[in-house]
Amino acid sequence: MGLKQNIKDEILGVLINSRFGMNITKIAEKLKISRTTVTKYLKSLENEGLAVVQDVGQYKLWIHKDIYLEEKNKGKQLQNFIIPLYITMLKNFEKIGVGPEEIKGLGKSTAKDFNFVDFSDSRVFDFVKEMQISYDNFKPDELARFFMNVIDSVARWFDNYVWKPPIIIDGTRIIILRMENSDYIDAPMHFYLISGVMEEELNNYISGKVTINQIATEEKVVDFKFDLSGPPP
Repeated sequence: MGLKQNIKDEILGVLINSRFGMNITKIAEKLKISRTTVTKYLKSLENEGLAVVQDVGQYKLWIHKDIYLEEKNKGKQLQNFIIPLYITMLKNFEKIGVGPEEIKGLGKSTAKDFNFVDFSDSRVFDFVKEMQISYDNFKPDELARFFMNVIDSVARWFDNYVWKPPIIIDGTRIIILRMENSDYIDAPMHFYLISGVMEEELNNYISGKVTINQIATEEKVVDFKFDLSGPPP
């Protein structure tokens, strides 16, 4: 049996009045139809380009395509304003004598107050949660991927860097991640801020320290050094 146009129209009518989107349960309650039916019709609307689904933390929200495009354009305008402001602020920290360790402390404090896990794919953290049980089974390659994924969850949306192959120092618990071509290479405080966020997030799972090994402006390379000094906290 084909899909009914009136149900499609009703779902779109609900979505167009929801600025931030709705999940399947809310749509079903609003229209007094089953979640299964809503799911089927939303998939059809998505295929037609009339609805968009977005992951927000652990939730999937459905958004009318007109609202999605409008918000996307607003987001670009906001990004074009915030990023230059952020870089200027970081450079002025240096001018007034705020040092790298203080900026790193700001990153750690921010990570305590803002739960980045809610804005990441929860599967990213599954590996390290499992590793708490068997910390002696050190898996540097997998850990390096985990660290890169966590940094990506914080920084990827506003930076165009690329990752070089990680450096594993034999006989140690040290991993060096090499970031290349970051848009923020001329604002080094940015990387100290990230190192603070990473260290705070890391220590929710494994004891360790994150430091900036080098910032090579001419080569546009930044090295993050992860020293996993002990068992899980």
